[in-house]
Amino acid sequence: PMLPNKNYDRWCAQMRVVFWYQEVIEIVRDWLQELEKKPFHAQRTTHHEVEKKDDKALFIIHQYVDANNFEKIVLANTEKEA
Repeated sequence: PMLPNKNYDRWCAQMRVVFWYQEVIEIVRDWLQELEKKPFHAQRTTHHEVEKKDDKALFIIHQYVDANNFEKIVLANTEKEA
């Protein structure tokens, strides 16, 4: 579903399904948490997996916006920024 200039609510509903299917919905709903100053190995591993999901969600958003909307989000580093 491409993001049109109107009917944003419909696009959001369609994207929610895409995020569920791609197993990144939890990163879309929750914010990427900062890593502690001296994290344990397990914390680093978990954080890395969450970062990968955030990158995947950002990639998905890039695929489902038109050129005009892409220009607005091209500098975003996280899916939340986009």
